[in-house]
Amino acid sequence: MEDLVPFISNIKEVFARCDKEFAFDLPQIALVGGKGTGKSSLLETLVGKNFLPRGATRAPLVLNLQNSNCLEHGIFLHRPGEKIHDFARIREEIANQTVFLAGEGRNISRTPLTLTIFSPEVADLNLIDLPGIVGARLAGQPHDFVEQVKSTILKYISKAGTIILAVSDGTEGLAMSQSLELAKMVDPKGERRIGVIIKLDLSQHIAMAELDNRVVPLKLGHVGVDINNGVTIEEAREKEELFFEERSEFDHLAGKRGTRYLSSVMDELVKSQIFSRLAGVKAEMVRGLKEATCRIEELTPLYSASHQRKKIYKLMDNIRNSIIVDLTGNSSTLFPTTTGCSSGSKIAQTVAHHKEKLSSEICHISEETIGYAIVNSAGVHSLHYNLNSALEKVVHDELEKLVEPTTAVIDEAKLLMVNCCNLASAKIADYPVLMAMIQSKLEQSVETQAKKCKNLMAAMIKCHQVFLDPDVVSDASPAHKAIHNKGSKVFSPVSKLLGGPSVSLDQQKSNTNDSNPIEKNLQEKIQSVKNFAVRHVTASRSVILAMLPATINLQMVVKILQEILPNLIAESHDEIEEFILENMPDADDLSRYQMLQQTCMQSIEHISNLQAAHRSKMPSDGFNVYLIPAATLFEWPCANDA
Repeated sequence: MEDLVPFISNIKEVFARCDKEFAFDLPQIALVGGKGTGKSSLLETLVGKNFLPRGATRAPLVLNLQNSNCLEHGIFLHRPGEKIHDFARIREEIANQTVFLAGEGRNISRTPLTLTIFSPEVADLNLIDLPGIVGARLAGQPHDFVEQVKSTILKYISKAGTIILAVSDGTEGLAMSQSLELAKMVDPKGERRIGVIIKLDLSQHIAMAELDNRVVPLKLGHVGVDINNGVTIEEAREKEELFFEERSEFDHLAGKRGTRYLSSVMDELVKSQIFSRLAGVKAEMVRGLKEATCRIEELTPLYSASHQRKKIYKLMDNIRNSIIVDLTGNSSTLFPTTTGCSSGSKIAQTVAHHKEKLSSEICHISEETIGYAIVNSAGVHSLHYNLNSALEKVVHDELEKLVEPTTAVIDEAKLLMVNCCNLASAKIADYPVLMAMIQSKLEQSVETQAKKCKNLMAAMIKCHQVFLDPDVVSDASPAHKAIHNKGSKVFSPVSKLLGGPSVSLDQQKSNTNDSNPIEKNLQEKIQSVKNFAVRHVTASRSVILAMLPATINLQMVVKILQEILPNLIAESHDEIEEFILENMPDADDLSRYQMLQQTCMQSIEHISNLQAAHRSKMPSDGFNVYLIPAATLFEWPCANDA
């Protein structure tokens, strides 16, 4: 069953990528032994690399071994993504991190140091190297140091399913083994303890009965190993094999001794634990398959161009309806807002306010201005006054004063329209590029209609500037005369040119007999032009201002609603289609669930094959079932390339 561990590891990875929890912890093997028993050296022999610092273990080392065809390397949990190929650097990093966790001196840390080693030479195992058991504290260590070590070890070996590798010194005898005694506290029946006896070269006669599992019987038995320090791992393994071959007393243990056999036993124990839980894994895969299939059915339409097209065009229609209800208060799908004034209400109020303000202004035309217009109309012909020219000039200048305020009103209405369009466009805020494009098109349309509105108002003003309505001009209005003549100053260009002062109309009447006939004639013309100009300007202002709200409503509201909005989607079709094709949503969610679905289907089939093969063959050791290679089930990038 050589692929069970990677099989479970791959399932865990798939579930993790899909943000799903897979409640299956791979079995761990904890090394427990007294200080100086050589458990760290044993760990190096099992791994096949010299990578541990010399000296006492002062922090738990969680070592994940993963069989991989990649170039050998290690990755520390506290330095994710950094691959270390030099095992001397790994040893140095372990030493440095131990000092960081436990401090200088002889203290220990309960916080683990986690290292994953990828190598084609290792079995898939999860090992934990724990601090060595001590019987008394040394100088500089806390008063409860012995209890700290004990509680730290118990924390890691108490977990059900953890296999305990109890390392004992063969020279002391198993009855005195601290590791077996401590492990017995969490495994009283000896069901998950493997006894490991070292230093057989010094105690081979004493250890015989112990290796035969007669002194301290364990369900998993005892394994004798020979650890050789100061040599390479390859040399240590060769010396160990030679040691057992040269001693006939170990012949009855042939094939069941040494670190290679210990590694295979641990591997088989891990796989047997996994195999015993495959029924639960299969049930989990069935649940995962059902969920993944349902989610794929939900997500698949969401990642199609037709779905995105339908979704975006629906949002575009919502924009149109939002603008309609905001301007008119009427829509078949939306209700007007109740949290403040709508854009249509604001535009109406703004235009009405400015119209009322402009309408209340009384037309004041300076007689001095009229006088200069009349005198200047004659040019060098001093007495040949052209009253039509003077009247047109005065009327033109007065009506020209309406251009700026009406333009300002239109600009204010334009800003309200743009704000209305921008608020509606926010309905596609999830698509910022598309939103900016729609806002730009609507703003350009509003700007175009505002220019048309300004041009219409300017043309209307121009009409009243160039055409003097004879009905209005000839309509003598005593009221107007009274208003504009009462107490007003009378301008006499001739008097002013001669250095004479301006006099009031009453004074002029009292001095009629003494007045210069030319000056009197000019004054009458000034009054005549003034009366005509005031009547025409007043009437024209009334007409122009009355048309201002209607023009704004027609050009900037009705035209937008009836011509611009209905054609917005058609005119934006090419841009929208390009946007949809270039900005299809990331299908990561769909891909993850498809990966989860495939994994669950293959896992269910794989587990069924394993269970069927196990039932039919039932090999003597219970483990050697032929499996489908894991690589055919999961095609993951090599850990070295991940």
